[in-house]
Amino acid sequence: MNKTKINFMIDMFAKLATAIFIFSSLYIFAFGGFDSVISVKYIWGVLAQSFLLTVAFLPFLSEKEMSKKKFLFCNIIYFIFADIVVLVSGLFLHWFSLEHPVTIIAMEIVFVLVYVSVYILMYFSSKRSVDKMNQQLKKMKQEK
Repeated sequence: MNKTKINFMIDMFAKLATAIFIFSSLYIFAFGGFDSVISVKYIWGVLAQSFLLTVAFLPFLSEKEMSKKKFLFCNIIYFIFADIVVLVSGLFLHWFSLEHPVTIIAMEIVFVLVYVSVYILMYFSSKRSVDKMNQQLKKMKQEK
């Protein structure tokens, strides 16, 4: 695995964990208020989710450019996989209750918000890297 992929994965993990912590904090506040108490399982759960979802994205980082259809298909598959991971781990860690469907709906809303936020952040981060590389290439061509 090359350095660019490793940097991308570290960046994705950090953005994912941060977004999950921020939006899940809002979720916890909405359902429990400021006096909510969480266990260390919550912290490890968020970190484990972030790690698993980051590693699961690795197959989508190919050296070849994807067609628009394949890109869309891969993103849909990843979205479904990520949703399943969040729901299963959330159920296991008691982040929501099957007896209270509103908590499941809220979890899904938070999931979509996190997914969209991280997707946008990763897009702009990648775009910035591409722009920097293009500037370097342009500069190298002008020097020759």
